[in-house]
Amino acid sequence: MKPSLFFLLFFTITVTKLASLSQASPILDAFFEPVTPGEKYFLVSSIFKSGGGLKPGVSDQYSPCPVDVIQAEFSFMPDNGVPVVFAIPSSPSPSPSDSSNALTTGSAVEIGFSWKPGCVESATWAVFEDSGEKAWVGIGGLEDHVRAEKVVNGSFKMEDAPWGRLRFNAYKLLFCREGSGACSDVGIEYRDKTRRLVLGGRTTLRFNIFHTEEDDDVGSNHNHIKQVLAGSDLIHVCMYVCMYVY
Repeated sequence: MKPSLFFLLFFTITVTKLASLSQASPILDAFFEPVTPGEKYFLVSSIFKSGGGLKPGVSDQYSPCPVDVIQAEFSFMPDNGVPVVFAIPSSPSPSPSDSSNALTTGSAVEIGFSWKPGCVESATWAVFEDSGEKAWVGIGGLEDHVRAEKVVNGSFKMEDAPWGRLRFNAYKLLFCREGSGACSDVGIEYRDKTRRLVLGGRTTLRFNIFHTEEDDDVGSNHNHIKQVLAGSDLIHVCMYVCMYVY
């Protein structure tokens, strides 16, 4: 084979491979069902014993209202947090039969809790920032965050977060600043014994998505937590077994 033909073939294969890797793929829950805008889901850590679900919480002693998005601690009776609802920006009311409303990796997505404390007007996630610390994820408005100097304009998106050789429908969350094109992983920062979500935290947040039909009332999730935990633990066990097999 002539060298020029060999390099042409190599270049074609490489470009094709990169193109396939960059293609958006559907967001799936832990049981391989497409995630639907408007439905309720728990976001639970995909790493065994690395925290629980996400919920509104307090990470600042000067802010009595739970306006930060935090991760629950891992325990033997795990807290799966509060369900979230996804929406596609500038999209009409979602219809499950409309493929244009499908959530895909790399696409902008709005996230909001299905329940909010009475001290804030909005449960939609946003990013807040001041000059002295990492930008953090919270709910409510600028006036609800004592230390915040501004709300950062931008959008969230989800990307695959494969574990070793296996995928297991695990995702990570990114925030892309408007105008700059720069995106940061959403991670975990420990502050006052609280695991709060920040941009570029020490540990990148990796999670599985579990569908729920529970009521919005936070206290009504107790029985469903056991069901979700069973599915979550099964996935984690499979991950560890497969790690040693492969």
